[in-house]
Amino acid sequence: MPRISPAAAGGRNVCAFLDTIAHAEIEGLLAQVLDRLTRMEERQNVQSAQIAEQGSRIRELELANAVANANTSALKGRWVAVGAVALGAIGGFLSRIVAPGILE
Repeated sequence: MPRISPAAAGGRNVCAFLDTIAHAEIEGLLAQVLDRLTRMEERQNVQSAQIAEQGSRIRELELANAVANANTSALKGRWVAVGAVALGAIGGFLSRIVAPGILE
């Protein structure tokens, strides 16, 4: 904004009056900006807390999922072992029935 000299403004009192008006307008705008910044910081703090809470929930879910996957794979391994033993027993039984006739 261009600077107005006291002579151009119509005297020293008029220039001081204009400076006071400009200062009051700027103060009002600054107050609005500071108010908005304060509200933004408050929202940011609330969102940070929510993000931290959601992060801990995600970690808990990942841990529960890992434990469930470990239990599932252990169960699958057990059933594979049971199936192998069962197939071995069935193969042994059939070899006693079928093999003596083939080998003789």
